[in-house]
Amino acid sequence: AATPDPARRSTGAGYTVQAPSPQRERSLWHNLGSMLLIAAALAVATAIGAFAIFNVVLNRPEQPPVTQQPEPEPQPEPEPPPAPQPEPVEYTQRLDLAPNQPRTVTGNLRQTESINYLVQGSPGQTLTAAIAQEGVLMSVFTPDGELVGRRSQRVPAWNGELDAAGDYVVKLAPVQGVEASDYSLTLELTAPPEPEPEPEPEPEPEPEPEPEPEPEPEPEPEPEPEPNPPEIIFNDVRFPAGTTGTDVSGQVNESRVQRYRLRAAEGQVLAADVLRGEVNLTIRNPDGSILRGAENVSGWESQIPQSGSYLIDVVSDRRSDYVVRLSIVN
Repeated sequence: AATPDPARRSTGAGYTVQAPSPQRERSLWHNLGSMLLIAAALAVATAIGAFAIFNVVLNRPEQPPVTQQPEPEPQPEPEPPPAPQPEPVEYTQRLDLAPNQPRTVTGNLRQTESINYLVQGSPGQTLTAAIAQEGVLMSVFTPDGELVGRRSQRVPAWNGELDAAGDYVVKLAPVQGVEASDYSLTLELTAPPEPEPEPEPEPEPEPEPEPEPEPEPEPEPEPEPEPNPPEIIFNDVRFPAGTTGTDVSGQVNESRVQRYRLRAAEGQVLAADVLRGEVNLTIRNPDGSILRGAENVSGWESQIPQSGSYLIDVVSDRRSDYVVRLSIVN
């Protein structure tokens, strides 16, 4: 007969049920214990890690407070140094002039520039100099460095006889207030005329002695009449279109004054120069007062202090024809 399996048992219904074995029950308990040990180990490790983190947080050194530094204020930029003023420049050029042969030189001068033309002259020769442009004036000097005459400083033209031998200087410079100007200068030396031989004087007859006149009684002096004021003739000046000046002419004497009325704006440069004639100029403000340094002059140039109609008087103590140049430069 077959040996019955102790793991099986029969039931009343005619089938068998396998009963659990003791070895399987021990394996389940063994797995449950391992899981409890692992869980306990994890709990201990978690507690140790939390304690370590807490200890590190408590023992961390305090950080010093952050102090915000103020932003520095911007320093002002230093002002640039002033631009240097241009230094005056003076040029010198010698001109060889043959007698009775005019020569013309041209050029351009800026405000800070001037040029000296040297002309060899001899006593008795006549030197003629003239500038075509209005922005440049000239002065004429002797070989000793003195002005050749009363009407030879800052004039547009000059003519006169030379007194000494040597280098005469014709100096050109721009008009005050003009930045730059072209110029055309014409120079001429005229040889002195040969003197005519003087006739021998005829012997004069000896005069017969005249009887001595009887003394006449001295007349009583008559009172001098008071001088009459000179007649003033007014002339309005208008420049031709496109120009800054004009030449005026006429005749004056001790009892007649030619007065030219010329309108100018503040800041403009007014110039008046005698080109020909034994006359003088007196320049007056619009209110009739005489400008400083502008009485009985042969030439005058200055910046206008105010706008208005300025008066230029042409006067002389003798009868004289004249030519005067008037100009206004901005």
